[in-house]
Amino acid sequence: MKLIAPTAVILSSVQQVRSQQTDEVLIVDKKSQYASSVGQISQGQTVVVVGDAFAAIGGGQPQLNKDGTFSVENPKKKCPDNVPKEEVSAECLNRFGLVFKIPVINNYGCWCYGGASWPGARDLSGFGPVKDVYDDACKAHHMGFDCITLDAEAEGESCIPNETKYSLLVTPLPSGDYTIECADDIETHWCKRRTCLVDIRFIARHWKLEADNIEPDYELYGHPGHHNNVGNFDTKECAVTPTHNGNGGGHRDPIVKVCCGDYPYRIWYNKLNKKGIKCCAYNDQAVINDYGFHLQVGQLYNEMSQTCCADGVTSGSTVC
Repeated sequence: MKLIAPTAVILSSVQQVRSQQTDEVLIVDKKSQYASSVGQISQGQTVVVVGDAFAAIGGGQPQLNKDGTFSVENPKKKCPDNVPKEEVSAECLNRFGLVFKIPVINNYGCWCYGGASWPGARDLSGFGPVKDVYDDACKAHHMGFDCITLDAEAEGESCIPNETKYSLLVTPLPSGDYTIECADDIETHWCKRRTCLVDIRFIARHWKLEADNIEPDYELYGHPGHHNNVGNFDTKECAVTPTHNGNGGGHRDPIVKVCCGDYPYRIWYNKLNKKGIKCCAYNDQAVINDYGFHLQVGQLYNEMSQTCCADGVTSGSTVC
């Protein structure tokens, strides 16, 4: 899936490499192209990196090797203690370029938890209602991460989605906008692929709501201590009252989470629930077209009043 971002969101700059031997200026837009340019400069010649190109190669002086390749020594700087990563310099982090944050909904409703607040959700059943469209997007994201964790354990993989870093591909369009998508180099990585797919869908939904001028109601659903303290939402109302096993011992029925559907539309339900809740994995051609590969959408339904069909859930009928 490609996520189209406004021009103002993504910043870029032209990189310039100047040879001291001539006045020729080489204009490049990728690190690989810069490597090719260096390979054309004679052995021992000094290369001066101008402007943002200095950052683009990591902040070090390029050295032309005898085999025609180049190397850059990037001196590390000790990061200051107790300073958030987004507030320290790029040189300290041993990386290049601008770091900018993508704000998304958090500490809101029943399912919007992230960062230090993860996982947070008090609805252990998965059946509780969401508070609004933002909470619904958060629930899908939360369930996606839950399923990544469950699937990783079942398949012997190691993955902590809320701590996983991955690469994105940013492509400029003739219109001046940009597309953002999961980079090809993580396609076969078990953890990064799944995490990126779930995250990108969440970010896309968040941006779509903002573009449609649908604002979150922080006063009604914002958690205390966040969003300038405008909200005082009590998350206790998110907890679904558990059923008991009826043996007289006061024990709650166990919860066994089972996932269905494909990422990023993979969700879970409690297969031991006594409410008739099941999960339907169906085909949505519009979604398949967006993502460019076949996948099934997971959706909860009540088998007492609904039917799972190949193209979705129908209500009030047992016939698809």
